[in-house]
Amino acid sequence: MKEIQLITLKLCPYCKKAKRHLKQLQKEEKYKDIKVQIIDEKKESHLVKDYNDYYYVPALYVDKVKYHEGVLSIEILKKLFDEVIDEAF
Repeated sequence: MKEIQLITLKLCPYCKKAKRHLKQLQKEEKYKDIKVQIIDEKKESHLVKDYNDYYYVPALYVDKVKYHEGVLSIEILKKLFDEVIDEAF
């Protein structure tokens, strides 16, 4: 399965909302096995150095390739999860 990374900042309201969307989707049976690595830009700056092509958080990556940055809706997450599931089979 593809690796998914979500880069966030602790005080960012859009990041908090993205994390809520993520938790909500992962409660669904269809998406429960999809793992997302959440990287705090400030606390884990050593991990963020590999992701130098984003300007806004939350930033969403799939296999370290930028998928989306900025406000992250539940629809965008769901679309990504569906793509990841489709490619897994």
